[in-house]
Amino acid sequence: MLRVLAFLLLSSALVAQEPAGEESSNWSGAASAGLIFVTGNNESTISSADLSTKWEVPGQRWIFSAKYAAVRQTDPVTSDASTSSRLYRGAVEHHRFLDDENNLYLYGKGSAFRNVPTGLQVREDLGLGAGYTWRWKDGDAQFSLEGGPSALKENLVLLPAGDTALNGRAACGYENKISDDLKATFKAEFFQSFDVSADRSATAEAKLRWQMTEAAWYLEAGVATAWDNTPAPGFEKTDWIYTLQVGTSW
Repeated sequence: MLRVLAFLLLSSALVAQEPAGEESSNWSGAASAGLIFVTGNNESTISSADLSTKWEVPGQRWIFSAKYAAVRQTDPVTSDASTSSRLYRGAVEHHRFLDDENNLYLYGKGSAFRNVPTGLQVREDLGLGAGYTWRWKDGDAQFSLEGGPSALKENLVLLPAGDTALNGRAACGYENKISDDLKATFKAEFFQSFDVSADRSATAEAKLRWQMTEAAWYLEAGVATAWDNTPAPGFEKTDWIYTLQVGTSW
């Protein structure tokens, strides 16, 4: 995970070299968080947070994203609180456009994903590839496809640390502004090992956002899934996360 974090920091530093006068108009993003309290014999707190930012100028863009989710429970006998589930994810992408319409692009990306309660100690990937975006409804709807090779390292709970392996990566993204107040998004990512045919994994996430005010505040419902065809011993192949968050965009 340290290598990917270093890549994220280096990417941030490169973007930050742009003149300050340009940054204010080129940055956009969104941040949201959700919190649920459950009381009774076994008190618990369920929390989630998402952050995404984009820096875009003619010919290129950088996309940064982070996700966190956790469940914290209180023991009814000892009253001690402990976090029973945690999920972390961080990613950065760079797109270099090859046409005037910003449809065809080359990409470089890196990410780190950790979800110990589902058997994943850490999954890191660095990759290159190409993508294409189709737009309609005057730009209010779009669908993207991209793919390429990725170097992926996966460490599973209760198993020795894995080696870095070359994988094929395919991903898609969908956005649709249904109305002035409602927007739907979907994204998915799939990895297939070139060495072991059974070694494959995928993640997917769908969200529906309702813009509550003109001041950029919104309510967002989401569902995400992670699938691993070769999970750690004793763990299921698939897990799900459902979220309801309040956020703001800029």
